[in-house]
Amino acid sequence: MEDDKNEKDRQIIEDYLKEHNIEGVLDEVINNIIERRPQNPYVELSKLLETKTKPEIIEVNITSILSGCSSYGIRATVLTNAGTFTGETALPFIPHTSIPAMRDFTAEQVKIEDAIRNLNPLNFPAIDEALFQLQGVDNYILLAVSIACIRGASKFRGLSLYQYISELAGTEPQIPLPVCTLLSRCVGDPVEKQVQNIHLYPIQTISFSNAVETLLQGVDRVHKDLFTPVATIQIVETPHPVVVPAGKKGAAAAAAAAPPQPQQIVIPPQPAIPLTVPINGSLNVLKQTLDAILKAINVSLKNEPSMLSRLKLSVDYKAQTLYKMSIPKNSKGEPIPNAEEELVYNFNGLSEASTSGSDTIDSIINQLKEYNLISFEDPLHSKDIRSLRLLKERIAQTIEAWKDDSSTQSDHSYSLHGIGGDEGCNVQIIADQGYTQSEEIRQYANEAVYNAINIHFDKIFSIMKAIDLCKTAHEIGW
Repeated sequence: MEDDKNEKDRQIIEDYLKEHNIEGVLDEVINNIIERRPQNPYVELSKLLETKTKPEIIEVNITSILSGCSSYGIRATVLTNAGTFTGETALPFIPHTSIPAMRDFTAEQVKIEDAIRNLNPLNFPAIDEALFQLQGVDNYILLAVSIACIRGASKFRGLSLYQYISELAGTEPQIPLPVCTLLSRCVGDPVEKQVQNIHLYPIQTISFSNAVETLLQGVDRVHKDLFTPVATIQIVETPHPVVVPAGKKGAAAAAAAAPPQPQQIVIPPQPAIPLTVPINGSLNVLKQTLDAILKAINVSLKNEPSMLSRLKLSVDYKAQTLYKMSIPKNSKGEPIPNAEEELVYNFNGLSEASTSGSDTIDSIINQLKEYNLISFEDPLHSKDIRSLRLLKERIAQTIEAWKDDSSTQSDHSYSLHGIGGDEGCNVQIIADQGYTQSEEIRQYANEAVYNAINIHFDKIFSIMKAIDLCKTAHEIGW
């Protein structure tokens, strides 16, 4: 009986040693120490053993944080046996009158820990899928945990985050182009406003660090000119009463009179963009905003033409949300009987006059010509295929006209070079919010009305699904 127990215990120990390759790891570590003979072998021994540690998720902690604009966000902290990693997400903006109190996430933590505890962070696809399948947990929390986990996975893999994501996607590592939101404007319905963004792109830079430096310098100088102009000072001569001392007349009286005293008047600085402009968005107001930005860029960088040529503008029109269905009207403004509803755009808000697809395209083409924009995000609704086709044709015609006109080629050299892998349209037409599923991209691929896409994690809530979306976009040439 005792022998059987000893045999069973010995077998358990042997299986354990074999499962974790403990003898092999110790042999490798000791041989490494003997070969190098470090001054402090125990410190080196500890470091070598740490590299052999099998990554494992131990604990998850979720907390509320304050993010920009006095809004709340989520911070997830994932504790592993070889390090702690964090991920953060910002919650949608909530008006001050209805901001919720800081929450307790104990219930969510328990669900998440039960789903991913003891999992190896290097098996990130399985972790991301386990999180995505959880029920009863807010998507923003799951995304924060997923971000923390992929940071841990890249660390354990010994790669930069972008390199690890590239490895998961099966593509060559590429550092993304940094882009900055130069200005945000509130547009649309007065109650449920959308934010229309104007972006600044650095182009023709020699490295990522050079692109970031160019972008930051451009943004800093433009913002100073747009929002913090220097106050002007005017010196004016003010009338001074002449008081004639008693007993003096004529010249003597004039000489005795005090001379006019100069008065300094400080004129307060005025913003280049009136504060009323962003309140109610429209394509006409957008033109005023772009005028002010372009003027600021030209004034701020007039002595640095090389930097000026490396900064280009982009507009996110938010047409995917700023629209409504409307019955066509005749010349008298009366609804046409039995006419089908058509899609129109509401850049002025639901209570204001709407803009047709063709009128919107006219404005976009004018902006392309005047401001040399290099990309248009959500210029029209993804269901408005007819208008999207027309927009692409109009842009292609504009580019061809530039190619034939030698006087304009230097001004539009970047557009002429081509972007997005679509020879028919040499600027980016970005599906900013039009598609969130790979199936949607494939469904509209034959229409060829877009050539780029923005990935919004706050709409997909899964890093692996975002990677799949990118792969699908690349497959169809976006």
